[in-house]
Amino acid sequence: MSIKLKKLFGKNSELDVILKNLSSLVGSPVQLKDSNNSLLIDSSDAALTHQFPLEFEGEVLGWLEGNENIESIVQFLNTFIAREAKNISMVNEVLDSYREITLLYNLSEKLTSSLEIQQVIQVALSEATRLIQATSGLVMLTEGFKKNNPSLTHYDSRLSQ
Repeated sequence: MSIKLKKLFGKNSELDVILKNLSSLVGSPVQLKDSNNSLLIDSSDAALTHQFPLEFEGEVLGWLEGNENIESIVQFLNTFIAREAKNISMVNEVLDSYREITLLYNLSEKLTSSLEIQQVIQVALSEATRLIQATSGLVMLTEGFKKNNPSLTHYDSRLSQ
């Protein structure tokens, strides 16, 4: 998962204001830089003596620079980043579930639009092969059905294109 500090600390971001307030409380000016060393926040015109990494899952996302008093701010930011990543993960899971439900709804709508078994098989296999990026599929029918419809045992998606 990719977390970008620039997105979290955008212009007029609440987190930007919180960071500036925290730096005032601990008595240290700060500079926030992303992993490319681009300056995101600068509340300092003095020399900064300490640099701490902002990390998520072992990846350095950026750096907070200031004096020794900013260590608690770094811990706060790392915790915030981890929670933000968890939120993004949950949003992605919900989005994936929504896509699956939409797919099932669309598939059921297509399947119920026809009573002809040939068309139902073609729709089911067409959608399945598209989803898993296959070139063909196979539907096995029961013996009783095969006797009455011997031609309905295979559908190749290449034939319908």
